[in-house]
Amino acid sequence: LSRVIVILDMSKLEGLHFGQVADYVSMVSLSQVDAGGNFTGYDSILSLLADNRQVQGLTEWDQAYLHALYSAELNQVPKSRQQGEIANLMQRARSANFAAEHVPD
Repeated sequence: LSRVIVILDMSKLEGLHFGQVADYVSMVSLSQVDAGGNFTGYDSILSLLADNRQVQGLTEWDQAYLHALYSAELNQVPKSRQQGEIANLMQRARSANFAAEHVPD
């Protein structure tokens, strides 16, 4: 990405703090997802405007997705193989995070 233009509807941002909005804009920009998509029920900053105004910032899911997206080999055809690789990378990252958090002292 060399440039991103983001237009925000300020009426939908009432009650949100700057960090939440900055993380939301970052996620939309870096992942190039459809910000108008349905993210209801996902543990993601992308659900901030849909249903979960309590999300404080990028979640573990968001970080795993971005890492997988930028780590995946996306020159594979068909598209389903690309999606599968991203999903596998996300699963591995989330499993590694879970294992690290549950290491006995």
